[in-house]
Amino acid sequence: MLQSKFNALPQDQKNKILQNNKDPKIAPIILWAMKVLAAAGLSWLASKLLNWGAHKFCKAYRNSNSVTKWVCSVID
Repeated sequence: MLQSKFNALPQDQKNKILQNNKDPKIAPIILWAMKVLAAAGLSWLASKLLNWGAHKFCKAYRNSNSVTKWVCSVID
């Protein structure tokens, strides 16, 4: 399901996600978090995560909803 949501993103957004996360230690977890957010219909938050990084994103959105709480509990 997450894979299909990620695949449903516009190609330019998928490219941006993949290009900006080249560190092999961080990319998988950030990509996972972005997929979770996108699957929950929160692709705009996935974009914020990509642009801001995990710490700033979680500082701003950790308590927004159950999805952001769960994602931030893993990535931050």
